[in-house]
Amino acid sequence: MPLSLRSANDMKALELYFTEDVELQIHGFAPIDGSWSGRADVIAAAARNFQKLAQQEPRIETVVDQSDNVIWLLAESGYLKETGQRYAARGVIWWTFAGARIRGVEEFIHASSPA
Repeated sequence: MPLSLRSANDMKALELYFTEDVELQIHGFAPIDGSWSGRADVIAAAARNFQKLAQQEPRIETVVDQSDNVIWLLAESGYLKETGQRYAARGVIWWTFAGARIRGVEEFIHASSPA
């Protein structure tokens, strides 16, 4: 998911990037953990998840690009909107592509709170 997407209005643009049968799975960060299938459900989940976080500061540390897979190692910090609690997370995001579109996103996150 492009890191520049920051509002629910931007989420509509994701339709251009996802296949109809895209899948999103997030593991390890309870406020946004889950599994969703289908473009509409994945976009709705992404919008809800972004709305739960504030002042996100993602940093991509490593990128691996191999065939139809791209893997990011990243670190991120920010705040949980509901509690105001700061979080710090490290994780891996595994993107799977079908042609020029995203077919799958699987995130493995280790978060510590407070940071």
